[in-house]
Amino acid sequence: MNDAKEALAQKILGIKRKKGFKWTELAAVVGMSPVWTTAACMGQMSFEPALAEKAAKFLGLDAEETAI
Repeated sequence: MNDAKEALAQKILGIKRKKGFKWTELAAVVGMSPVWTTAACMGQMSFEPALAEKAAKFLGLDAEETAI
């Protein structure tokens, strides 16, 4: 995994802790399974652009982070 993906994964974990949401909630927004969604957020899978937009909106990520 590259440094940008690792940094983004850590940021997402921080957002998750701060907002207190569950992976199942984000998975429902994205429309994928919780396991797949978690893996994608941790940089182990890649979101398709439309799914990345949904996740980014839920997480409050900017355009640069969404592109990663």
